[in-house]
Amino acid sequence: MIDKILDNVQKQFDERLHGKKTPSRDSLSRNIPWKEFSELEIQGILKMHFESLGFKVVWRHRDDPANENGIDLECTHKKDQNKVIVAVKKKPNKNDLGQVLQLSQQVANRRIYLYLNGAAQSFRDQMVTFESEVEFCDEKALENILDESGIAIWLKIDNSDAILALNSISKNLFASIEKSPLVSFPKRNKQTMKTLWDLKDRSVTLSKCATLAQFTFENPKRIGKLNYKQIQDLQIWYLNFLYSHSLISLSYIFESLSTDMRIIFSHTFEKTNGRSNWMMLESIHPGLVPGNVESHISHEISEKLEKLESSKTENIVKERSESDFEEYYFSQAANEFRHIGIWADGLEYTIDYLFETYLSERF
Repeated sequence: MIDKILDNVQKQFDERLHGKKTPSRDSLSRNIPWKEFSELEIQGILKMHFESLGFKVVWRHRDDPANENGIDLECTHKKDQNKVIVAVKKKPNKNDLGQVLQLSQQVANRRIYLYLNGAAQSFRDQMVTFESEVEFCDEKALENILDESGIAIWLKIDNSDAILALNSISKNLFASIEKSPLVSFPKRNKQTMKTLWDLKDRSVTLSKCATLAQFTFENPKRIGKLNYKQIQDLQIWYLNFLYSHSLISLSYIFESLSTDMRIIFSHTFEKTNGRSNWMMLESIHPGLVPGNVESHISHEISEKLEKLESSKTENIVKERSESDFEEYYFSQAANEFRHIGIWADGLEYTIDYLFETYLSERF
């Protein structure tokens, strides 16, 4: 069965790649949920973006709000001293025009006013007054800006149904272990065996498909020349495939685990908690999701920023050819699916231990 699924993946991928089939609206990835991010989180995302491009960033709104003078972020490039100043506002109205005026009067090479969730008509009517001094950006323009640093694709991946499902499954799994006391081991029954086999089937499918995605991006010559947008599109397509063919079923199972399954998980964890599979199931942490951004800026995300800064500074951009960056983006995509494959292997090993525990002698 898994061979048929892999053949189906390859067939659909080829159709998607060569434009023979247009995906339905329902199959497209969810957009970045800008409405759910706070203004402070969006500022934090932009701070990461500019830092990865070699800017020193002063976060005025957070660190000195009394003296921000209309500026939320003040970004100065470390090499050429070019200054970019940024203001962020969700659904601005005419009362926010004062901040635009302040921003327009500041000395800078570029002034960006980012407005999200739309803007009141009273605000829009006055935008033309400042357009010669201030660059007004909505969500679409923001995503184009974030593409320059590569942060846009992180946002799309972290907020995809697939990654959110992985995170949810891990949380539900470990919660079931914590909440289930080591009571009498349940008697064997057909329903529990069916659940275990379903888990095994879905975890194998996820592992094999993630590995296929990884190998695809590791061998870009087979795909042909693609630009960055097309590489992003294929990443999201693969994530959608993983979600619809495996993760959605796994999510449902873990959201409604029976008492017997919870007890089996607890007993299995008690016997095998020193094994690597449990660590593998904790290996994916979506950081760029609403409510999580600020706490991740100085932790997991900082590692990514260091990698970005080492590969995307102005000097390297000038020295590297377009094909070098294509190779870099393919490598990044392959790495994302390698992480998913590691998580999936951890789940598969865990299910094997569940079988071993369930079919072994009684506790």
